[in-house]
Amino acid sequence: MSPQINRQIHWLTPVSMVGALLLGGLFALGHDLFYNNLAGTTVAADSFELAGAEVSRQQLNLAAGTTLAFLFKSSIVSAVSIAYFQAVWHVVKSRKREIDISNMDVLLSALGNAISLVSFSTWLKGPLLLLIAIIAWLIPIVSIITPATLSVGFASPPNAFLQVPNVAFTGLSLLRMMPTNHYQSMILASCRNDPDQKNCSSDLSSYLYNGPSDAVSRVVAAAAAEGNILAVDAPASNSSWSLEFLAPTLRCDEVTGDTRRLIEENIANFTDRYCEEAPGYVAWTPAILRCHIHNSTYETRFNLTNGNQDVKVKVKDVEEKPLDVITGVWASNPLSNNTECTPLNMDTECALEPSLLRHLSYQALMDAFSEILVGSLAIRRRKDDDSVVFHGNTSIQSTVLTNTPELQVLRNLTLLSKDWAMLQIEEPKANEWAYKGLWNGPGEQRTTPLREALEELFQNITISLMSSPLLQPNKHSAFKPNDTEVAFSTMHPVYIYARNRLWLAYGLGIACSTLIVCIGMLAIYMNRASFSNTFSTLLRLGRGASLSSEIEKVDLDGRDPLPEYIKDMKIKFSKSSVQADEYIPMSETDEWETEGRRA
Repeated sequence: MSPQINRQIHWLTPVSMVGALLLGGLFALGHDLFYNNLAGTTVAADSFELAGAEVSRQQLNLAAGTTLAFLFKSSIVSAVSIAYFQAVWHVVKSRKREIDISNMDVLLSALGNAISLVSFSTWLKGPLLLLIAIIAWLIPIVSIITPATLSVGFASPPNAFLQVPNVAFTGLSLLRMMPTNHYQSMILASCRNDPDQKNCSSDLSSYLYNGPSDAVSRVVAAAAAEGNILAVDAPASNSSWSLEFLAPTLRCDEVTGDTRRLIEENIANFTDRYCEEAPGYVAWTPAILRCHIHNSTYETRFNLTNGNQDVKVKVKDVEEKPLDVITGVWASNPLSNNTECTPLNMDTECALEPSLLRHLSYQALMDAFSEILVGSLAIRRRKDDDSVVFHGNTSIQSTVLTNTPELQVLRNLTLLSKDWAMLQIEEPKANEWAYKGLWNGPGEQRTTPLREALEELFQNITISLMSSPLLQPNKHSAFKPNDTEVAFSTMHPVYIYARNRLWLAYGLGIACSTLIVCIGMLAIYMNRASFSNTFSTLLRLGRGASLSSEIEKVDLDGRDPLPEYIKDMKIKFSKSSVQADEYIPMSETDEWETEGRRA
């Protein structure tokens, strides 16, 4: 009698079972990470050619999600199938009695044939196997649910910190080119800290203020004519942001006291000499104003909706003292040997003073604003035809200031004299007149006083400087402002990810599969062996099994249908290895009788 062989549990089946389960978990995690990366991003409209077909990026993303769900299903079903067969062989081999061949067919085909699930007589003998088989059939539903957790909806993009339109007040962009004052540079700069002029250096040069840049003048003229804040280059057509920055504020006051008296005396003295061109008020309520600019802080809120701009402005921290006029500045000499000194300060060497840069920029803005206001405007009669004409050197007629009560006469000369015949206001002498309806009138008159209108216009012009690309802060400047948080209100298609639904489906699938794998591991332990779902495994188990009767030779071809006598045949599997003296090999020379019957 041969000794019994002591066999250990082979590692391949349990490792494959647990590995497939872990691999399924990794596919689920990858699916979640992939969808989470897409969540909230814009659905790209671009497409590309793949294998001769045009494929959009959205289709590719959905296909990738479906593939990950399919790989999860394949891995989990593989783990459950391996565990199921371990449990099947444990139930079959541990039975004390034989089992019908028909019942074995049901047990071994349950994972591939759903009809087997309705064989209740078989499952009554192994209800746990039925539960495992049902779960194996339900797991593929997970691969249908999880791809649908990514959908397309409309939403606003999240807030972002971006560079928004601003004004480079702390810079030189608002200034016209400033020439060098060579004489002052040689005499003052080199020796201003050395009264004896013994150790004079040439580290500094004097540069003269030369007025506002052309970009500033263009913005001032456009904003003054428009009367509103010019449109800025927004980060998006539908966006909003808040911006706080240092900027000048115009304050105008009525001139009173001795100053007003001196102005009126000056007008009177000029009138005595030049009575034909005597200055005069253009309103019944004349105004003599004095305006200054002050350091202040602007709090602005920009809101753009479908291209329409709305700006709310609040001015705070207005300094009481007005800004003085600066005629020039000291700056480093390009020929200096002192490479570490970059001064721009009237009193301190080697110090770049931001407040001085802002002072110069504010002054340039005020000068550009004054250019459209300062000047004279005369109304004269021609001697030859006694006609009335305008003559002057100011651009104030092109601004919205003519809508104020003080300057409304500039829009309607008949306010000075109704005796002047004007084509636009000629009354028609008949019901139908050639000039009827050709003039829209002088326009709407505002009740805002000139003082308030000047301050408001200057404020609008200050913010309108943001509309010019030439006046934006340079990205290489040390004083470049920080990024500003921008909120977007544009509705556009984005990916929406229902993460909780994905993990609910995957979680149930993984939890049930883990339980089944544990049952499979327990079955392997109790079987003291693992089994593969292969033909060789069935062949070996079948050769060691005991049949209640012999199968006729004519039925050995295995064709359908299964004979009834085989269905009722009993089979019993050995609980342990078959001993050598118990094994009876099939003779290759034995001839099987062909007699028998098939149902």
